[in-house]
Amino acid sequence: MELKRRSVAYVVSNFPCYSETFVLSELVELGRRGVDVTIFSLRGPREKLVQDEARPLLAHTFYSPFLLSGSLLFANLYFLFKRPGPYIGLLREIITGFIRSPRLLLKNLAIWPKSVHFAYFAGKRGIDHVHAHFANYPATAAMITARLLGITYTFMSHAHDLYVDHTMVGRKIELAKHTFTISRFNKQFILERFPELPPRKIEVLGASIDTGVFAPGEERAGGGSLDIVAVGRLFPKKGFGYLIEACPYLRRAAIRFRCHIVGEGPEGGALNGLIDRLDLRGSVVMEGALMREGVMKLLREADIFVCPSVLASDVEILDGIPVVLMEAMAMGIPVVATRVSGIPELVVDGETGLLVDPADARGIAEAVVRISRETSLRPGLARRGREIIMKRHDVRKNVARLMEVFFD
Repeated sequence: MELKRRSVAYVVSNFPCYSETFVLSELVELGRRGVDVTIFSLRGPREKLVQDEARPLLAHTFYSPFLLSGSLLFANLYFLFKRPGPYIGLLREIITGFIRSPRLLLKNLAIWPKSVHFAYFAGKRGIDHVHAHFANYPATAAMITARLLGITYTFMSHAHDLYVDHTMVGRKIELAKHTFTISRFNKQFILERFPELPPRKIEVLGASIDTGVFAPGEERAGGGSLDIVAVGRLFPKKGFGYLIEACPYLRRAAIRFRCHIVGEGPEGGALNGLIDRLDLRGSVVMEGALMREGVMKLLREADIFVCPSVLASDVEILDGIPVVLMEAMAMGIPVVATRVSGIPELVVDGETGLLVDPADARGIAEAVVRISRETSLRPGLARRGREIIMKRHDVRKNVARLMEVFFD
């Protein structure tokens, strides 16, 4: 008799998503370990850039139809009559939980029929467990799907999904089999807001990196122009303006450099204007959005990676621990980062990288100059940086832990 393969459904906001390499790494590794993976995407495909590794998974990705479709109506009627208690109870709980915020209530009610449809599909597939990335809408959908089917669910919280709004997060954790979050900062953030939760229910587990792919290359010969790389969506919290403002200090320090900023977003025009005002055109290059191969090419050529995230007056728009920072450290690139949210848990000043205060252009420049000139500093930062990634973020270790929880 053939044994049934273990199966898990991943709920995400949208798949594929070129910026969420940590999700893709987990999915690929689960498949490599023989797990039958189904992906539930709350939104239809919208990315212009699709990684090669994501393409085979598209056949296992389920996109919900539009809200007024007959299949959604059928799924909701099915559970309303087959499992009226969980169906009505969950719907009442979501309405009660979000009643004080009509905007959030409407958004969560909009994903209700999709989640019920996911549950119907998951039931037909014989899904064993549901896992979500992000504590907001995907975790809500995972909770609905799993509770309607009478199976278990887990979720991983990251940054904006906690900081922007954490309504009902405590209840989602309470009902979940287990939950994960990417930093001790996040765990403390959750427990301060939901002190009734048992701390053991929230486990710190780093975002997953394929350390076989993101590995050190050949050591670059010194003496040439310094290649500085920064990657991320062009939003204010990323602080790329301060990196650009650091570049005139590098010039005055007689550092030959080229700074590459990879990404796209609403700050693009302002950042390009800053480059022109500081007469940095040619020294600072806005690369736009790149596929992973393009990003890795720049990282292989990089001497220093800079993560200039900034603090905000409101914790809700804080940056988390950018995955590309982990990828750079995995590749043995010395990093400069800021003291924001959980970043100091990864970048220990003088050990695994250099830390500066947020919004400090001069501090960024001084750290870059230090790494450039103190040749004995760079190998240690590179080696210890990769070691901490191997210990906390290697996809093989992380997926092994996830599978223990999923299928225990």
